[in-house]
Amino acid sequence: MSKKIILLLLIFAFSFMSVGYASINSVALNITGSIESQPQSGVFISSVVLVDSKNADVNNSQIISAYQTNLESNIHLSPETTDSYITYDITFHNNSTTNYYYTGSTYDERFYSNNDITYEEINIPIGDLLAAGKRKTYQIKFKYNTSTVPSQNNLESCINFNFKKGYSVTYENISVIDQPTYVLEGETLVTSLTLNDISAPIEVKLGGNILNSSAYIYNNYTVTLTNVTADVHIRQLKKYTITNMVKNGSFEEGLTNWMETGTEGSWHQVNISMHGSYGYYRIPSASQYNYIRQVISWISSHKYYYYGYAISSTTQRFTSDVTNKGGMFTVTTGPSSWTKGSVIYTPDFTGDNTISVNFQNSTDNIIVDGIGVIDLTLAFGSGNEPNKTWCDQNIGYFDGSITVYK
Repeated sequence: MSKKIILLLLIFAFSFMSVGYASINSVALNITGSIESQPQSGVFISSVVLVDSKNADVNNSQIISAYQTNLESNIHLSPETTDSYITYDITFHNNSTTNYYYTGSTYDERFYSNNDITYEEINIPIGDLLAAGKRKTYQIKFKYNTSTVPSQNNLESCINFNFKKGYSVTYENISVIDQPTYVLEGETLVTSLTLNDISAPIEVKLGGNILNSSAYIYNNYTVTLTNVTADVHIRQLKKYTITNMVKNGSFEEGLTNWMETGTEGSWHQVNISMHGSYGYYRIPSASQYNYIRQVISWISSHKYYYYGYAISSTTQRFTSDVTNKGGMFTVTTGPSSWTKGSVIYTPDFTGDNTISVNFQNSTDNIIVDGIGVIDLTLAFGSGNEPNKTWCDQNIGYFDGSITVYK
């Protein structure tokens, strides 16, 4: 009786040892001929399933282990015909937060026992994206690469499917013809652009941030960006025509098109200017209620960029608004440089109303120049209007209409 108990204990012990060995190899064998890997990090093989075979010794063929992206197998093909193969579905899981791209499979000759048997990768092209958090299933097909049956019909191998971190390369307003759609982490992107409009400039974003043109090389319609560390987006800017609705906004013609309110003669032309040859100023003794105004035709719900420039010998306050309708901007002026004030204004009415240029309790000569009003909705389209920051950076003073790129 005691011998039977000892024998039973030994059987249990070997069983636990077998379980431990399977755990070390990070695979769980099941009776369907497939394997499922245990949780791992980054990109790894999550399952391998036998899906097709012809004249192969399926019973003796086995997937020994699948860990990370390494597949260890022992394949037995037919000892009688070269028309023999065995195919597996391999599912890869990317459980990271970074995109990975397939760069091809490799193996060490020391762990590839039979060069008369090769393998074919099916539906797994070089550069294929395995997106963050996603799974993809590919196939591997083992087969003879000889015209006659070799003396050895089995292959023991360890194949590594290589995935590397990478980033997408996307294009906008550009005809994409054989241009790279991804770049591996830390590598250099070189892409030749087929532009829809060769006169329009391009914009390059890295990780959503617009790069200064000094951060990349753009020569002969080819972009070169080194040490890529985030997704890249390249777009050709679109051409738009914008019109300054203010007439004589730089006061080159004195107060033509402007109305002076309050005490007549409170405003004077001066040969200090931000644009052109002249600016305009209000004498210090004039009341703060002495404005200059111009009529503008407004459209309800349109977005307008309203702006102007001022400079003063001491610190002062320059203000301008849509008369009695809001749309005010106020900025502090000084002697060192011209100060730009601006606002995005959306009227709740349609019709004519004046803009008013004024100073807050000025005790000094403030010179004003470059007053402008742009109907952004008319120029760029509803929902595509640029914000104040973009307008401040890209729209200066001009007369009439000009072309801008956005």
